[in-house]
Amino acid sequence: MSTMSSTTGPEAAQHQPHVMATFHPNGVLELQLNRPKALNALSLSMLHEMKIYVEGALVGKSDGGEGAVKALILTASEDSRAFSAGGDIKEVLAGRLSQDEAIKKGCDPLTYITVEYQVDSLLHKLAAKVPVVAVCDGIVMGGGAGIFQSATFRVVTPTSTFAMPECRIAILPDAGAMSFLFRAPGEVPLYCALTGARLQGRCMQAAGLATHVVESQGIPNLLSLLRTEDPEDFTEILTTRQVAEMELGEAPIEARRPVIDAVFAHNTVREIYNALVEVRQQEVQEAHAAESASVCRGKDLGGGNTKTEGTQGNESNSVEGRGRNERGESWIETALAALTSECPASHVVTLHAVRTAQCRGLDKWDIDQGLGIEHVANRCLGFRQDFVEGVSTAVGTKKGSKPVWSHSDWEAVERDPEIIKLLQAMTKSKDFWNEIS
Repeated sequence: MSTMSSTTGPEAAQHQPHVMATFHPNGVLELQLNRPKALNALSLSMLHEMKIYVEGALVGKSDGGEGAVKALILTASEDSRAFSAGGDIKEVLAGRLSQDEAIKKGCDPLTYITVEYQVDSLLHKLAAKVPVVAVCDGIVMGGGAGIFQSATFRVVTPTSTFAMPECRIAILPDAGAMSFLFRAPGEVPLYCALTGARLQGRCMQAAGLATHVVESQGIPNLLSLLRTEDPEDFTEILTTRQVAEMELGEAPIEARRPVIDAVFAHNTVREIYNALVEVRQQEVQEAHAAESASVCRGKDLGGGNTKTEGTQGNESNSVEGRGRNERGESWIETALAALTSECPASHVVTLHAVRTAQCRGLDKWDIDQGLGIEHVANRCLGFRQDFVEGVSTAVGTKKGSKPVWSHSDWEAVERDPEIIKLLQAMTKSKDFWNEIS
């Protein structure tokens, strides 16, 4: 077994490489994200390192001479709560705001997304040649999801959490989202992209975003097998021989599908919002009706406690599949909150991007076409003031403050000549590698 790293600068001085590369005797190259305190947020240097390793693997070499790469494993350090929470937006914002031209050119939004998308595209090309296995026991979001979704086999645990929350920071969900989200059925891709919906392990599998769900305690055994067995046996290992794989019932996302498909079939954000409001009103009416029925039953029985065990169960699940988050909100309330608080320009651009991808048939899977749409969008959005506002209020100096966006509502966005021009450019976008050539 050979362990390699290529960290430079201050990180090397601290002997804390953020990408650990190991070439195992069975011909498997393992890339481990090793930045746990930052939830493995992808810095530009990490992306450059990954690009070097993946380019080497594409020509059959692990590190210029270790041997032919027969498979790739993508993992996170054992002490991390995340596979990757996404791109290092603090670093990108610093590059965006810096007065130093060298720093700007080193990590401005355009530089960052170009390298990030190159890594995403190259990983998909590698997955077409050899098995690629990504293992996530924790958070996988944004740019981290783009890395994860490149894999042939995408292994999660029941508590793994997926999301594409880019509208919160005023850009388009990217890193291949305009392709990989279409693994999900119906209007689930638009639902995830527009609202940043969080899906846990079983929902990820039901949406096609994960191929296997295993218990957390099964991960070490799985990794041991992947690091030692013949890569040609990976399919068998991940099915018949991985005894910790879980058999679960219907996922909540499946029960929500009829509502999601009806609501998100509309072609303006306003129409989607209004449809969600109607569903929410129905949800409230059903809850009130259930409460009234409970009170009546309590009176008929002469009991003082009008909430019986049965009605408590109905109260928390009055509409099947509409589970609640840690704040007690239904998924519909959470979606409405995202639409009313996040960037209106990103919402309009995201809806257009998803519909453009659908018209191009990207549900048939063309990563470079999807990345092309994303590159056109985010090389513009990343230099708007909304991006500064979004990042600053999410993780920066204004964290916790309510963001103030450039547009008051979606209609103002739709009238903006700059946005109209951007949407037209997205419609005409080429595949990613032609966009950057």
